[in-house]
Amino acid sequence: GAGMNAKELGEMPASPAEYRHHEHTDAPHLLGLTKREHFAGLAMMGMLSRGTMFATDSLTQRAVEVADALLTELCREPQP
Repeated sequence: GAGMNAKELGEMPASPAEYRHHEHTDAPHLLGLTKREHFAGLAMMGMLSRGTMFATDSLTQRAVEVADALLTELCREPQP
């Protein structure tokens, strides 16, 4: 993520699958989850795997917070 901010990185596809909407266009379209959505889903899986009951609102909010924190950290310049 060097040179990107967390929002830009989060909007990038996690595992892009390219397709062409029309054979006469050069513009590819990317399908799939964004990195932010993917990271939030992984965080949610981890939280649910502990067997702890969560209120849906707090679970989803926390999963997105974790995803955003990861994206922010990935955009930091590496420390020597």
